Amino acid sequence: MATKRTPAEIQKALEIQRAAITDSCAAFDNGKKWEALRLATSVYILVHDGGKRNKSLLTQLGVRDQMKFLCSGHQIDDRNLTSSNPLAMMHMRASEDPMFVPILDEHSERYRWSSFGEWWTRDAIFSSGSGKNLVYRKNLVFNLRNKDGGAHYDETLGDIEYQEMVRGGGWMIIKGNLPERAMVDLELVSMRQIAHEVLASIKRAGLA
Repeated sequence: MATKRTPAEIQKALEIQRAAITDSCAAFDNGKKWEALRLATSVYILVHDGGKRNKSLLTQLGVRDQMKFLCSGHQIDDRNLTSSNPLAMMHMRASEDPMFVPILDEHSERYRWSSFGEWWTRDAIFSSGSGKNLVYRKNLVFNLRNKDGGAHYDETLGDIEYQEMVRGGGWMIIKGNLPERAMVDLELVSMRQIAHEVLASIKRAGLA
């Protein structure tokens, strides 16, 4: 017969995943953007329930569905014809190519605290324009973890919505006479912001 884990053991596992997210965020900010794959795996462990036998750490602690989760970006406006990426912004310097960076607390006036279900599956974090090709936090975490190397590297590409996000939503780098290039790493930067939200949500719940 399987032995049920104690609350203390589950709490310790939560602290380990929280520390892993904190360290991966620091490494990401120092240029190791592939840490977004590890962030996706840790967030998955913390929040995703996959049926009766696969319960997240927050569910095992009995808190996930009572917690409020931070939605840190603006809500997508379907009337916007261009792509929207609420969790990332463009960083531009004359000496560098433009790049996506996480918003972190840049727009805290937009903060919304939502239920887990709203945060995970209904608050869109990407649109290719006009409310099309929507990506949600669950979609992004699953693609990074299950398709792009977080826990498995699949031989096929992720869904079309995710592919549009990977292509930068149509934003291009135009520099001198060089060929146009799509901006990259939007999916990784958005994952970094989701990790920021998770840490803030855990803190607000008194679990940190």
